[in-house]
Amino acid sequence: MKKIVSLGGGHGLSMVLRTLLPCSVDQTAIVSVADDGGSSGRLRHDLDIVAPGDVRACMLALSQTDNEDKDAVITKMFNYRFDQGELDGHSLGNLILVALARELGSFEAAVAQASRLLNIRGRVLPATESSVVLCAETKNGLVRGQVEIEHTTGIKKVFLDPDDALPLAGVVEAILDADHIIYAPGSLFTSLIPVFIIPEIAHALKITDADITMIMNLVNHGPDTAGMTGDQHIEKVLEHNGRVDRVICDADSLKVSHPIEGMEIVTVTISDGSDKHDENLLRALLVDLLSL
Repeated sequence: MKKIVSLGGGHGLSMVLRTLLPCSVDQTAIVSVADDGGSSGRLRHDLDIVAPGDVRACMLALSQTDNEDKDAVITKMFNYRFDQGELDGHSLGNLILVALARELGSFEAAVAQASRLLNIRGRVLPATESSVVLCAETKNGLVRGQVEIEHTTGIKKVFLDPDDALPLAGVVEAILDADHIIYAPGSLFTSLIPVFIIPEIAHALKITDADITMIMNLVNHGPDTAGMTGDQHIEKVLEHNGRVDRVICDADSLKVSHPIEGMEIVTVTISDGSDKHDENLLRALLVDLLSL
C-alpha cells in the first residue's frame, strides 16, 4: 500500500482522512496541537497539556467500527459532548485522552492506546508533545493564541512559542518514508502552518522524496484570511518554509492564477455545492492523481 501522510488540523484534516479511508492506502495524520479554544483550550489552561481536540477528531475519522458492533459504543463515547454543569462544552473523548495521558505518562502513549480502543486504520501523530502557543506578527503588533489569531486581520507571520519545539517521535520518519504528502484544507494560519513551522518538520518536508499536494480551501472562513486569493495562500505557505508541488483548487472557489514555476495546478469541481468539499469527488480525484 502507498503511504499517505496528511498534515493540518480541525475539520479539514479529518475530512481528508475519511475521504481516503475506503482506499487501500497506509494513512498517517500529523496534527496541529496549538488549539486553545473550546474544550481543548480549557483543558490546556487547567492541566498544561497539548490540545487533544483535533487529535480526537482524526482518530474518529480513521475509526473502523460497525453500527452493529459493540465497539461502536466506544466511538459514541469519544464523540459525546456534555451540555450542562461544569463539564458543559467538554468532549468526553478529550477527557479520556487527558486521563490516559496522566495514567500512562505521556500524550503520545494516550493517543496510541485510544487508537487501539477505536480500532483505527492508520496512525494519528500529534505534531509535537510540547505545549506550544501560536503567535502572530500583524500590522497592529503581536497577537498570542489561536483563537485570537483567528479573529485578527493583517497577519504577516505566525510562529510558535517556544520556537524550538521538537516533533513527536515518528513524525519526521513518516514524512521521509511517505509516497505522497497532503496539506489538508482548513485554517491556513491556525491549522496548517502551525504543523510545518516546527523546524525539523519543515526540513523533512524540504528533503522528502514524496510529492506534496495542497488541497485549497473553498472559501476564506475568518478574518485572518479575509480577502486572500489562492495565490496569496500559496505565498504564505512558501514564506513559512512550506513546500508545495501540486495544488488542487475547486473550479468555483479559491483558485491559483499565477503558479510558481514547476508547481502543478489542478482545477476541478470538488465542492458539494456549499462551502464543503465533496468527499466522493475528492476521493476520485486523489485516486487518479496519486495513482492510488
